[in-house]
Amino acid sequence: MDEPAEIIPREPASSCEVVTTASLSGEQRTALYRLMADHFENVDAATFFRDLDEKQFVVLLHDSGTRRIVGFSTITSLETELAGEPVGAVFAGDTIFAPELWGQSSWLYRWGECGFQLARQSRDPRAGLLLLTSTHRSYRFLPGFFHEFYPRFDRPTPPEVQARSAALVRLKFPQEYDPATGVVAPQPETPVRPGREDPAADALTDPHAQYFLRANPGFARGNYLACFAELTWENLTPLGRRVVAGPR
Repeated sequence: MDEPAEIIPREPASSCEVVTTASLSGEQRTALYRLMADHFENVDAATFFRDLDEKQFVVLLHDSGTRRIVGFSTITSLETELAGEPVGAVFAGDTIFAPELWGQSSWLYRWGECGFQLARQSRDPRAGLLLLTSTHRSYRFLPGFFHEFYPRFDRPTPPEVQARSAALVRLKFPQEYDPATGVVAPQPETPVRPGREDPAADALTDPHAQYFLRANPGFARGNYLACFAELTWENLTPLGRRVVAGPR
């Protein structure tokens, strides 16, 4: 696999950049922890930093005036074998933004550009996106960006996809993952802080959001629904292709 630094976009947006995790300063690392702890309760600093160090890249969103970090999303690649064949994925780790920035989209282009190139470096030609999400807002990225993704409300998950997804999830959560439900229940629980809950009003008529709420009833406690989509050009919607191609 090529060195990670080779796939960092050369011209990041003025308020958004992709950096290697290893290059983060102590001040930046503390800022990321504070964002996480502001969103979830019971966030242990040592656990957070250990998990952060396992990631390859971080998308940083800065306040355009103060340059203060107001959001971040982590990215790394995962690879294992199943029946002697490589199974790879780009893992979407923690994604946290200040509430006033929910709906901000510039970071998606940086994440998509970096993530798609990581997938192309995998030994698995059908490398996917592994998304563990505790919000219906991020789950709804899937129907926007992918033709095929699982789990979903309108069709069962194919056994092959379930097996590939489970093999990858177990790399990160060997004990907390329940393959029967597709839910990861980390311990100790890290419930969402009051005022940071995923807004539900816009989910009342959306079938994808309604499915997420049924499939992951413990989302407010910090439980994740494990989702998988092949990160191939053919599986991307027109919107997904624009995202991974980067802003023009």
